[in-house]
Amino acid sequence: MPYLARPNIRYHISYLSALLEYKEEGLDAGPSAFMLQDPLVFTRYTADICAGADISFSKDAAHPPYVMWWWVEGSKYLGRISLRLSLTPYLTSYGGHVGYDVRKSERERGMASAMLAAVLPLARSMGYENLLLVCEKQNAVSRRVIEKNSGMFLDSSYDEEGKEHLRFQINLMPA
Repeated sequence: MPYLARPNIRYHISYLSALLEYKEEGLDAGPSAFMLQDPLVFTRYTADICAGADISFSKDAAHPPYVMWWWVEGSKYLGRISLRLSLTPYLTSYGGHVGYDVRKSERERGMASAMLAAVLPLARSMGYENLLLVCEKQNAVSRRVIEKNSGMFLDSSYDEEGKEHLRFQINLMPA
């Protein structure tokens, strides 16, 4: 059964495989698999990801601190989810508190919905009462993931390219 884990070397080979899947789709998933082949480089990479929650590490105001988990099963990397610890004006309109993706070979199995469901109690334990989630209007899959996790539609906004973004709120407090 899949679960959340902090990034580490245990998932090295599977993560590299996932990066190749993202590349085949034309998606940018960070450093190339070629760069991360060396286990020492990969270990530094995962340490940097884990340091993302450190406010002193995240000096760029455009990229606030975050916590990232990988969705894994055994030693297999399935996807990732991050919780942004603060929001910039851009993230308030177009990004929200949570970002996630699932490798192509694992899609259409409920992974994103399960990942988000697993992060909600962690966010609540970190003091969040509500989370803002945003997806592009044409991303019906992401919208279903958000709504399946009790996301309530707030409003929509348009970015500078004219793409419509839908904003949702998930209440983390008991009713």
